[in-house]
Amino acid sequence: MLENIQVIIGPNGAGKSKYLRKVAPKAMIYDYWVTGARSPLRNSCSTGLSGVHLDKDLGNLPICLRYLWALERNWVPLQKRFDEIDPEFQELMFVGDRLNSDGYRDISVLWQREKEVVPFHELSDGLLRYIMLMTILHDPEPPKEGVVIENPELNLHPDMFPRIKEAILDFADKTKIWVTTHSPAFLDGWSSYPSVVRVLHLDGTSEQLDAESMEIWLKRESLGSLWTKGQIGGNRW
Repeated sequence: MLENIQVIIGPNGAGKSKYLRKVAPKAMIYDYWVTGARSPLRNSCSTGLSGVHLDKDLGNLPICLRYLWALERNWVPLQKRFDEIDPEFQELMFVGDRLNSDGYRDISVLWQREKEVVPFHELSDGLLRYIMLMTILHDPEPPKEGVVIENPELNLHPDMFPRIKEAILDFADKTKIWVTTHSPAFLDGWSSYPSVVRVLHLDGTSEQLDAESMEIWLKRESLGSLWTKGQIGGNRW
């Protein structure tokens, strides 16, 4: 499981994109995190689109969620993740709009809570991003070439980071995953698994943290703290 995970840190200019092209040339890359009013995440989508994997532009999120919802073995763990961050969450509702020009019906998603039903276009940026990340990480048949998720911490409250880490650990049973981050708080969550961390340096070199050599350090401080202080590299200065 852990051998399928790599959490990548380093300053801007350290060549993360170049590194990922080398180690994950055919992986599905998720780096488009626009969640504003015009984001594809907030729109309805055609039932003619595939729901097997979330597209890179995220525009097929409604059909992906319906695909997961329709299969109990896939939906139950995903619903648990939603319950963890919204205790009032009850169910997803799928609304079919009129037929589009291609002859398919457009569908949109409603977030049903105990006392209200919230359309996806009204959800907070953080909740919408969390839903999107969990959709990626609960793909029942992820690409065999692996998945790259860049900066999953963006717009998320730190309380959500442990849920993301747990989902990544489960996901790694199915395929490889590379995660980049600029967040010490997100990195803190991997303090029990230092060997998954890859540190990139401005001179173009990189190194994997060694769990044994990190043991003494981590008895006193977390990974995020050590990174911030420059003890493990991956800094501009």
